Parts: sequence; C-alpha cells; structure tokens
Amino acid sequence: MRSRGLPWEYQHKTWARVTGQSPEQLHAAAKERPGCLRAIASEPLNTQVAPKFTLGKKMTVLVSHTVSAGLKVKGGHWPSPQRFLKYQAIMVEQDDVEIVVTNTVNPASFLSGSMGEPVIHECLEAIEATCSSCLDLKDTLLENTETWSTDGSSCVISGRHAGYVVTMSREVIESGPLPTNTSAQKAEITA
Repeated sequence: MRSRGLPWEYQHKTWARVTGQSPEQLHAAAKERPGCLRAIASEPLNTQVAPKFTLGKKMTVLVSHTVSAGLKVKGGHWPSPQRFLKYQAIMVEQDDVEIVVTNTVNPASFLSGSMGEPVIHECLEAIEATCSSCLDLKDTLLENTETWSTDGSSCVISGRHAGYVVTMSREVIESGPLPTNTSAQKAEITA
C-alpha cells in the first residue's frame, strides 16, 4: 500500500500548480483533528520541503484556514510545547514565508466523488470547540464558601510514611495515612 504524503504547490503567474507530493506524513494526533488543525500541522511540513524547489526565495503560502491566527491564539491547546515552538518558528518567525488565506479550492478535494455542501465555519471557534475540555465550564466565584487547603506527602523517617490532610484556616477537616508505597505525587493528588 503506497502512503500518501502532503501535496504542495507553487504559484506561476496567476496559476497555482502542484509541484509534487511531500513524503512527510502528519503525526497521528493531527490526522484525527478537524481541517483547521490539520492545516496548522501540515503547513510547516510543506514549508520545510519547499525551499528545495524555490532555492531560498521568498514564498507565499496559500492556505484555506487562518493558520497563523490559529497558531498565535489557540495553538498552545493542542500541540505539544515542542511542536508548538517548531510550528511557530517555521510559520510565524520566518521572514521569507508569507501566509495568505485564500478561498481557492484544492482540486484533490473533488476526488471523493461527492459534491457536498461547503463547510463554512470560523476557524478560531472550531479550534476552541475542539481543544476545550468542557464548553460549559465557567470560572465564577462562589459566595459564602469555606477555603480548604490540602496537602499530601510521603517521606522516609525511620521507615516510609505517607499521609494526607485537608484543613481550613485553623481546623483539620480530614486526615489519614496512605499506603507506604505511595509516592509524594500520588499523595498530593489523593489529598
């Protein structure tokens, strides 16, 4: 089975032409994401391969999604910090790459055989909906509440000891021992 890479194009006069197929594959996390996030992941891969053909000249990258805005605003939600820095270095910080949002349709999208309704959406909203864990979760203060503090620890003093405590300002609400094989991190989480 032949693997399919990412297509890339170059602009010749007023025509954008496909010049080849990049052997690069999107990583597994990007393949499962919506088009906006796949565009953010695939653009740096293509931009890294293109200088072989442009011989280091200034490039204009045509994308169908607001890639640079998505990376600047919401990019940190999805890729790992290493990938985020890589994407940012390639797409935002390079002087010889200009990213232009276009409504040009990729001819490869017609290969599926069906001409469905066009997907119209706001990329930043789609990224927010995909990357946020709880859409209905709001940050609001509760009135007339008690402030509780928690602590968990694990130490070795004449044997291994682990425990947790939940307190108010001057009162212990709950405390207890934990199994002796409990790590300090697990004790904090338990508390």
